[in-house]
Amino acid sequence: MSKHKVWFVLPFLIVLMLFWIVPLFLSFAISFTNWDYISPTYRVVGFDNYRNLLTDPAFARALKNTFVFGFGTIVPTLAIGLALALGLYQKFKGSKFYQLVFFSPWVTPTVAVALVWSWIYDPERGFANYILQLIGLDPLQWLKSSEKLREQE
Repeated sequence: MSKHKVWFVLPFLIVLMLFWIVPLFLSFAISFTNWDYISPTYRVVGFDNYRNLLTDPAFARALKNTFVFGFGTIVPTLAIGLALALGLYQKFKGSKFYQLVFFSPWVTPTVAVALVWSWIYDPERGFANYILQLIGLDPLQWLKSSEKLREQE
């Protein structure tokens, strides 16, 4: 990768460092202390927190509950989803209607978003060109291909 392409990735890397990598390492470091997140003082306790965690019956119960909940929600969700997908894949009377009912919640928001963006970038009455004109710039032909623009010139 050339050194100039790194600049394109830099904003993402900064956000990644600030909101993911640094907090991850700070959380790991805090896990070796007795800090209660409120008081300004803390003491390094080493592996005592982990030792206490592994011997605490409440942790074992919470871990068991997490696995039971995860298994009890993920497996039925996958099974029901697969059964519905296989059922909708079959050809039967009214199958197109059921496909419409099941897929319209996913398709409708996408269509709505596409319409809103097309209104924003409408070359004659769009909000983007309105903003450009407010700051003294010429309107742009946002939704026209470069070939159509070359033909107009």
